[in-house]
Amino acid sequence: MDSIRVWMSVVLLFFISASSASAQKGPEGDGHVIPPADPTEQVVSVSLASRPGRMSAYVPGRLDESVWDLQSRVKDVRQQWLAASDQDNAKRKSIHDSALGYVEALVKIPNNALGLGALIVRDEYACFGLIIAAANSNSLQTQRTLGRRAEALCVSAATHLDVANELASNDSSARAVFEWSRSSDEQPRVAYLSAMSSCLQSTNASNDLRRQAARRTIQSIPEYYLTRYPPVIDVVLKRCVAP
Repeated sequence: MDSIRVWMSVVLLFFISASSASAQKGPEGDGHVIPPADPTEQVVSVSLASRPGRMSAYVPGRLDESVWDLQSRVKDVRQQWLAASDQDNAKRKSIHDSALGYVEALVKIPNNALGLGALIVRDEYACFGLIIAAANSNSLQTQRTLGRRAEALCVSAATHLDVANELASNDSSARAVFEWSRSSDEQPRVAYLSAMSSCLQSTNASNDLRRQAARRTIQSIPEYYLTRYPPVIDVVLKRCVAP
């Protein structure tokens, strides 16, 4: 019943928004978990109300800063995408190439060099970078190929988020990641990107299963997040949710 209610809300938003709202290109970027300025410092948790006073301190990996830098660069490329005209093929190719370059740099960073927070952001922003690259390609085959890669990375980011949730009660670093992810809406954001990646794979009638997968993922996203980022005006998702 809840999923039907959410889907009816999405369809209603289509009729309200489609004619008047400006194009949306994915959700806004987010931040990342912040390690203490002093590695020995402990930050008092206020997010886990059931266990007040528990201490949280994120333990970064040696290459976390590389992920934060590339995260910022993917955000910059998204801003270029927002400003670009769909008819400016030269600009779209530049956006496509830049996004792909940052994705390849992200996926080359090994797991064992990253803290849990950076693992999430690496895969999340590699997923988003691939979505941006795919959306700025005129080749439907490229869109499908990059969409598949993006979906796998979003699944990986969601898995890392699950690990943080599972370990939060016993591990102070995982607790810091959990608190950051909850305050930053990481789970609905990754789910939204996952829906975009599924939709990119539905470029013809034979790929209706991917369209249905995108819709199911959208139904799992909290309504407040869908209100903030209506799928019906997103340049990628609108082709999967339009009645």
